[in-house]
Amino acid sequence: MIEKRGPGILVAFLLVVGFLAFGFVISNVHGDFRDITGAISAFAMTPPPYFDPVPVNQVVEYGEALGYDVNATPSGSPIDSYFIDDNGNFTINNSGFIKNNTILDLGIYSLNISVNDTDGDINFSLINVTVQDTTSPYFDFSIENQNINCSQEFNYDIDASDNVNISSYFIDDNGNFTINSSGFIKNNTVLSPRRYFLNISVNDSSGNTNSSSIKINVNIVNTTNITANISTLVSFDVVDTSLTLFLVNNVSSTLTLLEEGSIPSSHSDLEELKTINITTDSNTSGNLEWCFINISYSGSELSSAGISNESRLKIYYYNDSSSSWQLEENQDVVTGSNYVWANITHFSLFSVFGNDTNVSDDNDNNDTNDDDSSSGGDNPTFNFTGYWTLTYYVPETQFRAGYNRLLGLRKRVRVTINNTNHYVGVVSLISNAVTINVSSDPQQAVLLDGENKSFDVLGDGYYDINVKLNNIDTESSRANLTITFVHDKIPETTSNESEVSNKTEIPSNETSVKEESGRFRLNLSLKTILWSVGVIVLLVVVLFIAFIVKDVRKDKKLRSKWHVVFVEFYKDLKETFTKSFSDFKTRMKRK
Repeated sequence: MIEKRGPGILVAFLLVVGFLAFGFVISNVHGDFRDITGAISAFAMTPPPYFDPVPVNQVVEYGEALGYDVNATPSGSPIDSYFIDDNGNFTINNSGFIKNNTILDLGIYSLNISVNDTDGDINFSLINVTVQDTTSPYFDFSIENQNINCSQEFNYDIDASDNVNISSYFIDDNGNFTINSSGFIKNNTVLSPRRYFLNISVNDSSGNTNSSSIKINVNIVNTTNITANISTLVSFDVVDTSLTLFLVNNVSSTLTLLEEGSIPSSHSDLEELKTINITTDSNTSGNLEWCFINISYSGSELSSAGISNESRLKIYYYNDSSSSWQLEENQDVVTGSNYVWANITHFSLFSVFGNDTNVSDDNDNNDTNDDDSSSGGDNPTFNFTGYWTLTYYVPETQFRAGYNRLLGLRKRVRVTINNTNHYVGVVSLISNAVTINVSSDPQQAVLLDGENKSFDVLGDGYYDINVKLNNIDTESSRANLTITFVHDKIPETTSNESEVSNKTEIPSNETSVKEESGRFRLNLSLKTILWSVGVIVLLVVVLFIAFIVKDVRKDKKLRSKWHVVFVEFYKDLKETFTKSFSDFKTRMKRK
């Protein structure tokens, strides 16, 4: 642009964004000229880019990658680039994404984050990146419960790992055990035969902790060769306990015993004196006829348990099915010799409880109050003060699967249905039959070899117990019975059928077996008589024919005549004999 500004002045301008060029031409009246030129740079005053949102401090777990995205918005010119002041540990790209270059050690890192636009306008923000460790150590493998004999040393190695490093191990029982900095556990003292519980903890350098528990069973193991039908004493002197076993077969028996440090639950209103856990092999339990358990105690043990009236001491067993303690039926306490005994037919968790008051034993389900009038007594014990001389406890799982047992006279088994005890016992037996008594509501039945019968003991219209006589072991005079839980609806019957059934199928006492046996002998005698008569008749006929044949041979006319008679007689005799024999067999089958 050229302008004339007054006489002798000429002005020229050239304006470009950010740049101004100018020039002046001056003349005088004499015609002299003078020019002046120059330039001025001009810049636009715009604000720099701004962060949106403003960067904040970051926290990252040790071993994990940092990933943080910062965003900047231009105020005028476009965003050109981002950069940070720690390129050794971090990097940032052109879109503002920050990540770590290496594995970051624990600590705090300060970062200056900058952004500029194409005009060179710059903005920055400061943040801290904290690398922390909040992850607990972990055990390299599952810690398993341990079993050792009381004569053995306990050695167990714990392996744990951590994201950073393990600091220390420790346990909560430093009296009996110790653990070193590498996690190796051993016993400090000679361990008593009982169950120990250890809580094992491990720390890392950041103070994070993890823990696990372990159960250590210090057992007494006894292996004894037991001869059949001879009582054998097995002593566990360390825990003042002995077992007297009677097996029906020769067995190499292994018995494992430990004194429990804690019990599943306590019996209401009773104080625990001592608890013993007994396990054995299947050969021993399968051939067990009976066993005496004898648990001794001392005055100091009574005082520690808070029991002053030792005559109230009783042995209970723990019923896993009902999760409760139940009283052993056949037992006694000998206060003068400081021991309690019980006759047991299974191995389980046994505890001696006592109390100074006459509390009722609720958990025994009135086991000692027998339920059948034929028992001859309502408090059976092993020393034969009652009718039943021995009672076998049947675990629920075996009862449902079918429990097999050889039972002699006055022996019985106890089963549990709906938390109520019921019994199946032998009241009499012969070579091919047995009379059984089923209670709590007394019922009796005679079973022959191979026969079975079901019983309703709950009175709900369903059979609950099925008893089968497999055979009679004549050598030991015992019935081989299988007793099984059932739940079958009882078919409806008329009153006449029920009366007949009661008269014929449920004999009331031992006489029924004798009557049954007499009927067998009567049937057997009838058969013998009939066969004998048949043989005699046959001999008479043969002799008669022989004499006739002798005479006929001498006379031809007589021979021809008797030939016809003989043929007819033979036909009639054969037909009569066949029909009679058929009728005889039919009658015998009906009987």
